[in-house]
Amino acid sequence: MTAEEASVDHVVPVAARAALVDRADFPLVHRRTYLDSASKGALGGPVRAAVAGFLDEWDDGGARWDLWLEEMEAARGAFARLIGCAPEQVFVGSSVSSAVAALTTALDYRERPELVLFEDDFPTLADIALTTRRLGAQVRLLSAPAGGPGGTDAALAALSGALTERVGG
Repeated sequence: MTAEEASVDHVVPVAARAALVDRADFPLVHRRTYLDSASKGALGGPVRAAVAGFLDEWDDGGARWDLWLEEMEAARGAFARLIGCAPEQVFVGSSVSSAVAALTTALDYRERPELVLFEDDFPTLADIALTTRRLGAQVRLLSAPAGGPGGTDAALAALSGALTERVGG
């Protein structure tokens, strides 16, 4: 155990201690406070190494889609294990926005026309939701609960209260 780990051992929960140890993988957070995680999180050492490996493979072997698809399937399987579902239940997309677009444009809104989201969600999500109106969707924007401690619980409560038989496409 490092001195840093020992110094927080008595006051920080186990999960939070693991997060502190993982900070070593993110050089940027040792130099400044980094809050722009919506579009680009701080670059971690393992990500840098994986990208370098990807580029080396591309340079050496050309466009090896077979290898890239194997890596994608491995990532799908790892995420499925993390959340406790089957790999075929995990959708892999290039971004949250593209995944939301694929999902919301595939829904049938005739019997369950409402889409619900928070007014301060990432702007692209509202843009995508609003385009589904041409498919019959009715977009309902919820007021965002205050952040901070308890913010997640308040958000879940607000969403739970908004769910009716009309929500879900």
